[in-house]
Amino acid sequence: MDQDIGRSKRFGTTHRIARIFLVWALVVNATGHSFILIVMPTLGRLLGFGDVQTGLLIGVSALLLALSGPFWGGFSDRKGRRPVLLLALMTAAGFLLLLGGIIHNRAVFDHSGILFAVLLCARLVQVGFGGGLMPAAQAWLADHSCPDQRAGAMALMGMAFGLGSILGGVIAWQMSATALFPALTLIAVLILSAMLGVFLTLHDDERKTGPYRAKPLFSSEGLANGFCSLLPFLAVTVCGLSVYGLLYQVTPLRLQDVFGFSAQQAMQQSGRMMMLSLAGMVISQGVGVRFLRCHPMTLLQTGALLAALAMMGATMAPTLMFLTFSMILLGVSLGLLVPGNLALLSLAVGPDAQARGAGINAIAQGIGMATGSVAGAALYQISQIAPYMLNVVLLLVILGISLFLRRKYVFAV
Repeated sequence: MDQDIGRSKRFGTTHRIARIFLVWALVVNATGHSFILIVMPTLGRLLGFGDVQTGLLIGVSALLLALSGPFWGGFSDRKGRRPVLLLALMTAAGFLLLLGGIIHNRAVFDHSGILFAVLLCARLVQVGFGGGLMPAAQAWLADHSCPDQRAGAMALMGMAFGLGSILGGVIAWQMSATALFPALTLIAVLILSAMLGVFLTLHDDERKTGPYRAKPLFSSEGLANGFCSLLPFLAVTVCGLSVYGLLYQVTPLRLQDVFGFSAQQAMQQSGRMMMLSLAGMVISQGVGVRFLRCHPMTLLQTGALLAALAMMGATMAPTLMFLTFSMILLGVSLGLLVPGNLALLSLAVGPDAQARGAGINAIAQGIGMATGSVAGAALYQISQIAPYMLNVVLLLVILGISLFLRRKYVFAV
């Protein structure tokens, strides 16, 4: 008992400043990611790229980001979280500064093909070395949280991502049209400030700075069993990210075709709607998860049920206000569902494979986003509400998985 109290006290005091800087690092990294996604289509045309080239720049880098997660997760489990975090932040800031320099001096490149090759290589280097940021951050938070605090720790990651995405949207809205180079420089400086804070305050558990004594997550004698044990959580990740990726794809189209907005108005309204949804997600993670301290399984089931109801409302939404309310409720619901699933996955993989488990989950996140976008575009050609109906089915699948997990596993938290 005294040991548990001492452990909780140590997590609550010694690592508090490091946790603040780590969350700040996640916020500003998400800011840069969001900003790039928003401005890249227009920026690509400004730099002389075709739309297909710009799509390739975004798609290939997203794929590499997901695929590099397991490698950096394993590296982090062997060598520690700190070097992976610092490398990822350094390359993120470096890419933004390089992109700003290219924009500022684009006249030097007399051929758009050369400029595209330079930018593609730089982007691939950045995401290749930055793929360990989320697995290492998730693992550090798991290392320094008791099991009954795990869902709250995972909620910090989602809250940081939501805040960063909102901040990136605000910077793009205010600065991208007239001050693109200063905007990129500003975000890079913010990332460097976070990197300095992580460097000065964050340290690995001394027991986890060398090779781990535990067996690998997928040992040669237990490969099938190890992977099968993660399948339910990975399936939840794929379904959940598919829901969000689908909405990003079809919401502007529905606003234009059903509600009669122009293309520009549809983009603005869609951006506002997704921003409000993210705000709902941030609030539910920052308040609901961290202060209510529900069991992760309760968070997963409640989030899945509320999200399914929200998507049913979005499917039948007769007005813009009703659709907006449904999207806000969806954000609140995902704010419960996602940290609940991450906490359960973290508890399932055990203390010595946190980063590897998070890295494998990153692949599921990439699959979900890609699948949602493709499925949304294809189904929208059949029916304007078919993508939303698919989302309802996916969320009911998540609810079914949660019921299966409750019966099959008992997580002592």
